[in-house]
Amino acid sequence: MKDLFLTTPPKLRAASRIMEAVNGSRCLKVTVLTYQPYLMVLGRAPHWRFVGMLTIVLDILAQHLGFCFEYLVPNDSMFGDLLDNGTITGQVALLNRS
Repeated sequence: MKDLFLTTPPKLRAASRIMEAVNGSRCLKVTVLTYQPYLMVLGRAPHWRFVGMLTIVLDILAQHLGFCFEYLVPNDSMFGDLLDNGTITGQVALLNRS
């Protein structure tokens, strides 16, 4: 059962991760942090690997609903916080800047 969370079925592997835009539309941006056992971010930029049950679910949704996505990993490994000086950190800042 543990292997289920660490592997992506071969059928989904080729069509997943960063996919081409469909009909010229822009791809969704998904910010990710490790949240074991559901999502693990492995490796180093730019050669990240994303494994876990949530990556499989997102692959299936993207294939069946016809959208594309790209994973983004925040440099500071934080969800996000609003600082006293008005700047934003973490995943929230990453989405705001991209």
